[in-house]
Amino acid sequence: KLLKYDPSQRITALKALSHPYFKDVKLVPPTPPKKD
Repeated sequence: KLLKYDPSQRITALKALSHPYFKDVKLVPPTPPKKD
């Protein structure tokens, strides 16, 4: 469903990430680059 050509038939990224395949994946916020 994620690769459907018609955007109205695609699932959202949030729905894709809620799939059981990703249940053990931890989402972490990106860290800003370090300034030297």
